[in-house]
Amino acid sequence: MSRKRVLVVGLGNMGMSHALAYTRIPEVEVVGVCARGIAGRSLPQALAGAERYSDYARALAESKPDIVSINTLPDTHAAYAIEAMEAGAHVFVEKPLAESVESAERVVATAERTGRKHEHGLAEVLQLDHQQHHDDEKHDGRFRGDRVLALGAVFRATLDLDGVTRG
Repeated sequence: MSRKRVLVVGLGNMGMSHALAYTRIPEVEVVGVCARGIAGRSLPQALAGAERYSDYARALAESKPDIVSINTLPDTHAAYAIEAMEAGAHVFVEKPLAESVESAERVVATAERTGRKHEHGLAEVLQLDHQQHHDDEKHDGRFRGDRVLALGAVFRATLDLDGVTRG
């Protein structure tokens, strides 16, 4: 199976957590990161190989991702998800999926029409993962530094891009 190309859009707290979680999944390559002010920003070593973009449309066109992880402000979620699916990518959208029912319905309709898969962030999953990770830290005395480590496993199991589910 070839590695899936991921573009991470938005590098705030959640976006950076997602980006770093993707770097820990062997089947995934973070090919690009997109955020305002990215040019002068210092990134962790794990993201050193990712192209930097400040323009979302350019990032989609040039990076040709299989998956786009959208972690931007909520008013961009639906439009960015639709644009990514139109470009041929599957999408993960941090919650909320959209700011209105109508926008969410457009995302779902685009996924159905394009055959792309979409998934959105689930607070319960992240909270459970954070608690499990916290318990693991207390148990073995080490700090791993990634609050959403299991996000990658949740994403892989949910998205199932190649018909191979791994959890």
